[in-house]
Amino acid sequence: MKSYLLMAICIVAIACSRKAIPVGEEGGSNFVLKVNEKITVSNATITLKEIRESRCPKGVQCIRGGEAVAVLHVDINNNSERNVQLCTGVDCQRLGISETYLLSAEGSKYLFTLDSITPYPTSGVKDVDKKVHFTVSVSRR
Repeated sequence: MKSYLLMAICIVAIACSRKAIPVGEEGGSNFVLKVNEKITVSNATITLKEIRESRCPKGVQCIRGGEAVAVLHVDINNNSERNVQLCTGVDCQRLGISETYLLSAEGSKYLFTLDSITPYPTSGVKDVDKKVHFTVSVSRR
């Protein structure tokens, strides 16, 4: 009896789970882009359109901590286009933008997660090539 109950619980758990399918280059889901670079993930083309940087530089005392926002342009099947904004920094909540974004389109769900925007600003250092480090997971509905 106990084995039947355990088997039933396992079947229900498997049936109810939604597995995220990490996709991308060589099966990975982590990406690094510079502005205007693009990647293809599953049936989506993702382009880093811009990085808006306003984080307080290292070694400087600021009134607010600031934030850095990455704007990704997502084109799914050359049919559905959206801009996705991901934010890092203490002032992201003020803007209503977070480090994650869930996009549902064309029968799939895309979960974007910002890992970092590098390099962190430093006082006295001129603007350098910024990079966005992020993860994309795709699940089918």
